[in-house]
Amino acid sequence: MHDNRLTLFNKSKIHTFKYSNCIGMSEKDVHDTPGIIVFVPDEAYFFPDEIHQVSKN
Repeated sequence: MHDNRLTLFNKSKIHTFKYSNCIGMSEKDVHDTPGIIVFVPDEAYFFPDEIHQVSKN
């Protein structure tokens, strides 16, 4: 995910979605993160399976 574009690599195919949002984590931390993609007209939303947060303690 980069500049609100979601790119998926599946075997020999590459899919890019121009209008996407990552819910629950930063775009830069999404690489190789399993999750769920929800498609709505003209947008794609990515929900990661696990959210890794740094403890403030």
